[in-house]
Amino acid sequence: MTFQKTLKIYTPFAKSEIQRFMVYRIRFFIWVLTGYLYTLINYFLWRAIFNSTGTGLMSGFSFRDMVVYILMIHAVSRMTNSPAGQYIGREVQDGSIAMSLIRPISYSTRLFFCAIGQNLFSTVVGNGLFFLIVGVFFYDVTSVFYILLFLVSVFLSFAISHFFNICFAMFSFYTTYVWGLQMLKNALLRFLSGMIIPFAFLPGGLGRFFELLPFAGLGYTPVMIFLGKYQGNELLLFMGLQVFWALFFCGLSMLLWRWAIKRLTILGG
Repeated sequence: MTFQKTLKIYTPFAKSEIQRFMVYRIRFFIWVLTGYLYTLINYFLWRAIFNSTGTGLMSGFSFRDMVVYILMIHAVSRMTNSPAGQYIGREVQDGSIAMSLIRPISYSTRLFFCAIGQNLFSTVVGNGLFFLIVGVFFYDVTSVFYILLFLVSVFLSFAISHFFNICFAMFSFYTTYVWGLQMLKNALLRFLSGMIIPFAFLPGGLGRFFELLPFAGLGYTPVMIFLGKYQGNELLLFMGLQVFWALFFCGLSMLLWRWAIKRLTILGG
């Protein structure tokens, strides 16, 4: 199948995700306001922490760096979060996955385009204010190179998120209910991706340990690249780790999917 034909077949799935967000307007506005409110709370929290230091510096971060970090880590989390796990879990629970699998389209490609649609909408609408604030008040012309690397890193973050969520969703074939596990996973990822606290603030080698985990690539790595905190060998190391973890979870998801489909076939006769 050619690339153009693939786009023609699967682009409607991306568009349907955007339309789904717009249909339920109250939920949409609550989703946007909740993100901005959470970010605002973090801003005042970290301002109080930096004011208490006396020097205005913490582990190489100025308060200006921290403001950009807060804005961008939340923006990246919305740009890269994949709903693939939610879709698989829901369809396994209600049985509609059986119909999805007999359609003359690729189920995994459909999930990918659904995730693209949601993330494009989140990037433009959910993150608009974040990008405006960073662009107007914190943009540095000398950081154009890091912005380009940041965009590449964001794409790798999306790949890690997408394939990891597919791997996690395989639990649904055994439990048929993963909502509680999804909530636990999301809570853990908020910390492991650096949304709660930058790993640079953690004591000893603990921060470096978390940086090497795949979950740092979901948010922390792109933002550190955007801030110019990663340079030289460090930059190559952590972008290389993103590539490695994206390929690792891609391969693992394909393997687990084959096992899960066999189980589904057995249960369905």
